Amino acid sequence: MTPVISPIQLPLTDRARPMARQLGAAAILALVAVAAAGCGASADEGATQAQSEAVKHGHSHSGGGTETNPNHDPQPSHPVGGAGPVRADCVKFLEKDHTYRGGWRYFTDDLGRPHIGLANNLAARTRGRTPCEGEVGRWEGNGYDGSHLIAATLDGISRRYNLVPMTHQANAGPMKVFENVAKACVKTSEVRAYRTEAIYKKNNTGIRPDSVLMQMVVQSRILCCGGGFAWKKVEVNIPNSFDKRTMTRATNQIKEQRKALGC
Repeated sequence: MTPVISPIQLPLTDRARPMARQLGAAAILALVAVAAAGCGASADEGATQAQSEAVKHGHSHSGGGTETNPNHDPQPSHPVGGAGPVRADCVKFLEKDHTYRGGWRYFTDDLGRPHIGLANNLAARTRGRTPCEGEVGRWEGNGYDGSHLIAATLDGISRRYNLVPMTHQANAGPMKVFENVAKACVKTSEVRAYRTEAIYKKNNTGIRPDSVLMQMVVQSRILCCGGGFAWKKVEVNIPNSFDKRTMTRATNQIKEQRKALGC
């Protein structure tokens, strides 16, 4: 029987934008580092090490910055491609360095662009779609989708702070493959931490990410050696590209890592 485990909070703070990617990635790595062979560690040990990683970088969970925490989502839902007005807050640039709570946590960068989506104890629940998806894709022209950082089928909200313009090849290819792996793992294991990051290169001041980094930490529900739980990490950086070979490489990378998950 799986013990009750407190949720793991990846250590990201609102005002630590330059450190956000390194710190978030370090925390994910810390969760699996406690079980180098993939087993023998408890979730509490993993959480403790993640917290230690935050302290080492000089950050904590409580930070400054601004935050929006709606009690419900007032955006009306539509099927994909459905009719309906686009909300006034479906704009290219949102509030800078802001945290939104639409079920999961979402962070904007210092230009107000969607930057990070973060979920603890992931759930496979489907949210309604909104016209903002199509609007975000249209901003970059033909061949682009309004892509969720956290998928609608993983309870990701269909609001601008969770939507970025990605090529259809990336969105319907490796990103969807990664999301399907997460949904499979939710059914058979526990996805303790799920994190996506829209990466904008140094000179990129537009709204189109250069790539999206997708990460998750999966904890098996089956006891393994020493009475601990198996921990596995999956990570892939998906370029915002039309190139089929690039998409195939990213997809194959996910499939190869999935073999070790058992889900």
